[in-house]
Amino acid sequence: MMNGKGILAVAIILMCVGFGGVINEVTSEAPTRTPRPPSTVVAPALPSALPSPVAPPPEFEEYVYMDVLTGFLEIDGDTSQELGLLMGNPQILDDDWRFEVAFQVALRRILYEEVKAIDPPSSLSNYHNKYVESLYHYDKAGDLLLQGIDELDPDLLEEAGVEMEIGLQLMEEAGLLLDEFIESRGY
Repeated sequence: MMNGKGILAVAIILMCVGFGGVINEVTSEAPTRTPRPPSTVVAPALPSALPSPVAPPPEFEEYVYMDVLTGFLEIDGDTSQELGLLMGNPQILDDDWRFEVAFQVALRRILYEEVKAIDPPSSLSNYHNKYVESLYHYDKAGDLLLQGIDELDPDLLEEAGVEMEIGLQLMEEAGLLLDEFIESRGY
């Protein structure tokens, strides 16, 4: 049976035999290597000039815009419907109701900021600007609504209603512009 020194000696011998390349590097001796035959694989020639990127057709930008817009319109419809339900059954002194109203107003604010930040294709700029203008009035109505609820001020609530009506009128105008665009493209 080997003692601790014997096991250590065997381990050192195995390391030296098994890791000769490492020992040679440490002692600055170059390891011996068997030369490989030259490779017969030839890399393909690179083109002398890469082709210029092709700009997508205008219809592509319109498609992307319409795709993004669809998601925003769904959020717009959902928040409008939810706010309508909440306002149809006002419970101004109920904290849960007030929270839900504030939450829907906050979602509409995010929607407004996101849509406002989009750079629409020129063919849809009239529609986009009208839609952003309608969202502005809805956003303003949301601020007045929350302030009117907090302060129990009927005048602020009435102002919120006026802003909502303006937003609705502008939304209808934007819808007509969008309908005209869709008809002109045959979508």
